[in-house]
Amino acid sequence: MNLVLTGKRVLITGASRGIGLACAVAFAKEGAIPVLVVRKADDLRVAADDIFARTGIQSVCHDVDLSTEEGIDTLIATAG
Repeated sequence: MNLVLTGKRVLITGASRGIGLACAVAFAKEGAIPVLVVRKADDLRVAADDIFARTGIQSVCHDVDLSTEEGIDTLIATAG
């Protein structure tokens, strides 16, 4: 399937496991660049490495807690 996503950035929260990780992998397989957002930096690195191993696509990583205003502000400032 070609969704014409090559080079497009896709923001995925809760990206370290479950449906978030599955979505990140699926988008990467379509050529999109996953922008991963999780609370724990260790989980983030494992997820990014997994996505790269499966797809060859390097993810953009942000470890922030989106349940806080500070976390939201940080993500906006760093992810655009």
